[in-house]
Amino acid sequence: MLIQAKRYSPKTLVGSQDVQKVNGTYRDIHHCDLAAVVTTSTFTKTAAAFCVRTGIRMTDHRSLAQWAEDTSRPPWH
Repeated sequence: MLIQAKRYSPKTLVGSQDVQKVNGTYRDIHHCDLAAVVTTSTFTKTAAAFCVRTGIRMTDHRSLAQWAEDTSRPPWH
């Protein structure tokens, strides 16, 4: 499993280029079966749509806080 962490300010969103880089490397370069992008911000609509299409898991600031509070599942589920 590959987890890409993005520590971004609330106004800096994870964009399509960020998730495309993960998609281009997690299988062939890192030999992983699963990829997740975790951010302290959120995702653009284009990036989110790309993740849905490719199966990359997304965890934004809200989901990250819920996971930290033990009220949601980890990003890889």
